[in-house]
Amino acid sequence: MALHPVPSHDHFGDCHHHSTSAVERLLAQAEHLLGDRDRSWLIQTFEAAVQGGTRLSFPAEGAKVVFLLLSRGAATPIQVTRQLAHQVIHLLDPHQDGQTSTLEEGVAVWFGQLATGRAGVVSEADVEPPGARRALRLVEPLMAAPWKLRRWRMHSKRGLSQITAEDLLTLYPSLTPEEAAALAAPFDQTQQEPT
Repeated sequence: MALHPVPSHDHFGDCHHHSTSAVERLLAQAEHLLGDRDRSWLIQTFEAAVQGGTRLSFPAEGAKVVFLLLSRGAATPIQVTRQLAHQVIHLLDPHQDGQTSTLEEGVAVWFGQLATGRAGVVSEADVEPPGARRALRLVEPLMAAPWKLRRWRMHSKRGLSQITAEDLLTLYPSLTPEEAAALAAPFDQTQQEPT
């Protein structure tokens, strides 16, 4: 599986238009893969000097607006594309509480890897914190058939963080109950891989 490449001139340092068009392309690719985003949300993109890379921000509780803050101090175009692609998954079904499931976080990390041509590569330099590496490893087998998640999202009208362990076991019978429970659980960035 491959995505259309995001040209290197789309990194944040160039101009707002280029980063906005990169977001639009990545969002279209994510929707193609996982189903339409919740269009009741207005997405605004801004370049800002934010710490920790690109992230989402919500201006007011109850408002259906999400800001995608694009890190100006970004590193390489590949890192920028990975950050954008990661956040695009969270834009499919924004939730103001900031709590995502391990499944949603793993899909976001996976999509970031896919968008940069590094699918299947899990290194500490590429994927931080440790919980994100764990989430990616749990999600990778599922992404051989992403259409199952797409179908579930489209029929249930719910986001990836609302999927239950039972839903996952129905969609992916090869999962163990422990894996399904781990994927449906809230994401913990400090969670280490079992040894």
